[in-house]
Amino acid sequence: MRVATKWGVAVIGMLLPCWLLVANLLFDSGSQENEPSVKLQTITKFELEQNANDSITSDAETLLLDFSLPKHCKQKLLFVASGAESLSQAEVFRSRFENDSRLSSLPICIFDVTWQVQSDLSCNENWQQSGRLGCQMLPLAAKLKSIAFTHLVVFAEKGKANVHNGIMFLDNQDSYDVFIHELAHFSGFIDEYPLSQGLAKRVCQGVEAPNMVFQKNKNVAADQKYWQSLGLKNIPEIHAARTCDNHPAQAFKASSKLTFMEYHDTAYIPDYYLATWQKQLQHIPNQPSAHINFAQLYEDVNNSSEGQFWRAKYQQYLNGNSPSKRSF
Repeated sequence: MRVATKWGVAVIGMLLPCWLLVANLLFDSGSQENEPSVKLQTITKFELEQNANDSITSDAETLLLDFSLPKHCKQKLLFVASGAESLSQAEVFRSRFENDSRLSSLPICIFDVTWQVQSDLSCNENWQQSGRLGCQMLPLAAKLKSIAFTHLVVFAEKGKANVHNGIMFLDNQDSYDVFIHELAHFSGFIDEYPLSQGLAKRVCQGVEAPNMVFQKNKNVAADQKYWQSLGLKNIPEIHAARTCDNHPAQAFKASSKLTFMEYHDTAYIPDYYLATWQKQLQHIPNQPSAHINFAQLYEDVNNSSEGQFWRAKYQQYLNGNSPSKRSF
């Protein structure tokens, strides 16, 4: 027993230092692997769950400045998520858009990263008594100066989807088809379902739209000159649309079927609509960018310097120049 005990103690004495060395290496290796992976995910997906007074980390800021989209992109979309569910939704929409063969010819691009905020984004499903989803965007504006985006897509918790100039608002229940419907609004497409009286009063006066023409009298045939002015030929048969049912004017569309602008669930985008969409994207002044949203918001609070900053960015956008990521 004494001999066995001595051998046991000797073996343990030899193995203990090796075990401690291996354990120490494993611990260090685990620490080194875990910390960078968290940082990489945080920076890559911009899960910057900051407090209101926090600033962007230098690493994230550098990555933002170095990140860009191809020059052919006419609309550069930045997704903004308000939580984990919104982030997941944004990732799904981005993936589906990249694989959507219907839209592959359109010069619309989405940044590979989603900007995630928590405290910076205050949203309401009845924003300013409009009955629609909206968010307080000013706290976010200063943090987006270094990104060469043109349009924003904000994913919030609850509310009716809509587009205001260059900003789209979606909630967690909206489908990818809703996103595509709203995306068309960025390029001037008009809803083909009956508009409310208030909205119809403004739209049915004759607003130019790639999917629609208007006549003041419902008994007058549709005028194809607008579509011809876009350089489009072989215009298909024109059909009455329901857009102006609550207005004396008549709207006409170039499709006999229900399209994605009337019922997004149909997901049907006629070839002619894609052709007009493509044409519309070549005329940047017809598509307000998110820069004008920020300019107007700052002007409303009498912040002239920031208002001028964003108006300058908007003018640069209208001139057809891709904003330089270094010029911000």
